[in-house]
Amino acid sequence: MSEVVPFGKYKGQPIEVLANDRGYLDWLTAQSWFRERYAGIYTLIINNFGEPSEGASVEFSPACAIALASRRLAAASPRLS
Repeated sequence: MSEVVPFGKYKGQPIEVLANDRGYLDWLTAQSWFRERYAGIYTLIINNFGEPSEGASVEFSPACAIALASRRLAAASPRLS
């Protein structure tokens, strides 16, 4: 039996329905709360809903890549008091 989405727009539906909404996936995978709380689903998504393969790389849309880079820069920047 397929895992069910436990949150948001597709709550209660099979995980596979997420594959049909690339914009939502891009937004979702850019959210730190999602990566931290739902690591298993995140891993499934970044592996295109299949098993991870050895040496597999993760590809993000340009918007997602920019959001992730911005967050990393913000986290690495010294805080001014």
